[in-house]
Parts: sequence; C-alpha cells; structure tokens
Amino acid sequence: PLAGVGVYLALAYTHKPLSEQVFIGMMILLGYVVNGAIILVDRVNHLTSTVPDIQERLVRAGRDRLRPILITSSSTVIGFIPMAFSRSESSELWAPLAITMIGGIVSSTVLTLLIIPNFYLYGVDILASADDDFLLAAYYHQISLPIKFAQVSRFEPAVFRPAVLRLGHIEIA
Repeated sequence: PLAGVGVYLALAYTHKPLSEQVFIGMMILLGYVVNGAIILVDRVNHLTSTVPDIQERLVRAGRDRLRPILITSSSTVIGFIPMAFSRSESSELWAPLAITMIGGIVSSTVLTLLIIPNFYLYGVDILASADDDFLLAAYYHQISLPIKFAQVSRFEPAVFRPAVLRLGHIEIA
C-alpha cells in the first residue's frame, strides 16, 4: 500500500498503462519496501533499553535512520532513471518497470518515515491494553509483537501449556 500510491501517481503522470513489466515492478517493490520499515523498527527496538519513553525512541530512531534510508532509496531511484527515460529500442519494454520502481520507492520511503512510527505506537497502545491470555498466547506461539521481552517474561517457558487465545466467544488453540 505504501508503494502503491507512488506507482499509481507515476504511471498516471507518465501516461503509461498497466503491463506485465508494471506488475513485475510491483512484485519487486513488495520485497524492497519492507527494508526501510525493518531498519526503522529495529532501531526503535534497539533503543528500548536506553530510552524509556516510546515517543522519544521513535523520534530518535527516525533521526538515526533517516540518512541510511534516504541514501539507499535515492541510490536505487538514481539507478532506475536511465532505464525510465531511455529512448532505445527496448525502452518501451522496460520503461514501465523503471517508472513503477521510481514511483513506488519514492512514495514508500516518505510514507514509511511518517506512517510506520504511528503504527508502531498504535501497536504498543493495543498491547498495553491487552489481557494476560493474549500475551501468553502471543509468547507461546512466537508471534512477533513490538513489546519488550520483560513484559512477558513473567511466564516461564518451562511452565507453558498450549495457550488459548480468546477472541470474544471463539477460542483458538
């Protein structure tokens, strides 16, 4: 979704139709876009032990990782510019892929830096209000959650039995 906005705008601006190359570019973007978010969230998790305030952690992680994220994104975009604006024989074939990549990378980079910290903060708020059954089930099933290990460490692994996640009246074992 973060890259889709840029893909749509780039294709509309350049008057390129959807084609196989555009869909190939979208598949490539699926793997590429995640990297910026992983770098940002990893830094937030790394700062957990030194910075107690979640908002300060998010601001510091954004400041620390802004340069690496921008450098990798801009170098990739610069690499696709010759392919996007080439007038060679094969440019009709590969230009839509390059335009898709450029639009997707630019929009996903900007939106990753703005939206991912908000989703992280929202996830932490949800976990703060979660009950012990949910945390126990999450820990038992190794669900990746943006919380400190110390919050669920009160459940000793040796004492674990299969946990049940209660969602309303539905029980998932």
